[in-house]
Amino acid sequence: MKAVRIISSSFALFAMLFGAANVVYPLNLGRSVGSMIWFALAGFFVTAVIVPFIGFISAILFEGKYKDFFKRIGKTPGFLLILFSLMLIGPFAIAPRCITISYASIKIYLPASISLFIFSIFAGFIILLATIRPGKVLDLLGKVLGPIKLTLLLSMIVKGLLKPTDYAISSFTPTQSFTLGLTEGYWTLDLLATIFFSGLLLSGLSKKEDRTEENYKERLRDGLISGALGLAFLALVYTGFCVVSAMHSAQLPPVDKADLLSSLCIYILGPVGGLFANIVMCIACLTTAIALTSLFTDYLRRELLAKKVKYLPCLLITIAITMLITSLGFSAIEKMLLPIVCIAYPAILTLAVLNIAYKIWGFSYVKLPFFIALGASIANYFELFSKLF
Repeated sequence: MKAVRIISSSFALFAMLFGAANVVYPLNLGRSVGSMIWFALAGFFVTAVIVPFIGFISAILFEGKYKDFFKRIGKTPGFLLILFSLMLIGPFAIAPRCITISYASIKIYLPASISLFIFSIFAGFIILLATIRPGKVLDLLGKVLGPIKLTLLLSMIVKGLLKPTDYAISSFTPTQSFTLGLTEGYWTLDLLATIFFSGLLLSGLSKKEDRTEENYKERLRDGLISGALGLAFLALVYTGFCVVSAMHSAQLPPVDKADLLSSLCIYILGPVGGLFANIVMCIACLTTAIALTSLFTDYLRRELLAKKVKYLPCLLITIAITMLITSLGFSAIEKMLLPIVCIAYPAILTLAVLNIAYKIWGFSYVKLPFFIALGASIANYFELFSKLF
């Protein structure tokens, strides 16, 4: 039973993480670097797999209690950072980004009258049905959507690999390819997701009555195994996506990176197989949006509204905001994320590393290093901004 729970939880983590950015950026990376794909993948793994795993480890050491994780920088700064992070990965950026990619994957099959906004209404209804019973979200992701998603993604990748062609000769050097991989992986923002999803994953590994001090180490071990498996699944799909894109994207017409997946599926699998694969991608991205919506709704009800408002109204508010931001489109959401990613993300990574050092070695210094990292990120962003404008 324990092994089943661990595997189910790892599938759930994979399902929660693999959303819009996890589709777009590895495919775009493969298209960009061609024959230099393995150098690019090495960089991509650093920021898209290793960095999220650092966040996951640090959060697991706090038993998934993200309030304790963030309050080490101070009660008020910690609260603001939690609020900011959950708004970002929830209805104000990442969940809408998932819906835009869901739409991009199937829009060529839809009537022209179905705009992104109309699609977002439909997606919102699906998310509502999947999250209306919050206690069932983890089971839905781990036992149903996660395994289905991984199986279908791997099937598409295998089909692409069985249709081999030479990589396009790249103009990138190995160093440039590695750097581009670092950058593209950075934009997945999965460090934030693993920090906040860790508590949900741990809750699925043990019953409430089993969460005692005596089995604390056992829970941590099981959580780390689940996290490592989930991120290994993610790395496997990343590798497949990058390689398939590097092999085949040169044969495709130039398209926006949000539409690359749809074109690639049709080219590799043909019209019927492409339709099937694009539907899979649509579901994959909606699955992540479901997890993010559930996470933010729970925070809104419990923390911001102190349980004074019932779950359903909070869920409807979250979905409404998500639909509004979705209507801006992928490119606009990406531009909105730029200052946030440049300023906050490095500081949160610094906090994750410091929290691991605190739990393992008792290293207690956190506020000064965190705010130095934050200040350096702000200064670097404004320097970059001044050069652009």
